[in-house]
Amino acid sequence: MNINDAKKVIFAAKQAKDAVIMEGKHGIGKSAIVRQVCEEKGYHLEELYLGTQEKGDIIGNTRTIEHNGDFIHIWTKPSWLKRMEEASTAGKVCMLFLDELNRSEPDVRQTALQLVQEGKIHEHSLPITGNEKTMIVAAINPDDDESDDYQVEPLDPALLDRALFFKIEPDVS
Repeated sequence: MNINDAKKVIFAAKQAKDAVIMEGKHGIGKSAIVRQVCEEKGYHLEELYLGTQEKGDIIGNTRTIEHNGDFIHIWTKPSWLKRMEEASTAGKVCMLFLDELNRSEPDVRQTALQLVQEGKIHEHSLPITGNEKTMIVAAINPDDDESDDYQVEPLDPALLDRALFFKIEPDVS
């Protein structure tokens, strides 16, 4: 699939309320496609580079508080989610871009599964603006490309089954 077709697929997936995983070699414009879609539609874009993220960066951290004499654990809200909520409150539809998904740690990939499947992490839900849910788009590099020998992990079939998956290749246009 070429870059223009990829944008059309992302627009269609947004209408169908599907998550997207696009696979392609490095440097061909996967991130640029997502930025262009958001710019054209006026969406708030939140980009997470998962290859450099730790579990706490994605899901927040636990904190113990006292509540009515009992001690309970709560999850703090990650800063990226707070920014998305602020954008949604201002009326902007949100897109969450999970870049380098298959370079991330297993715990981070499991969080991506919960985000795609349930639209939330722990008790924190992704924003809904009007009736439009946050769209999730992920980008990965090929795990079977011997010419580039990427340091990536195969994705869980459960995650792949819950997203529209396509491969993207550059073309002259």
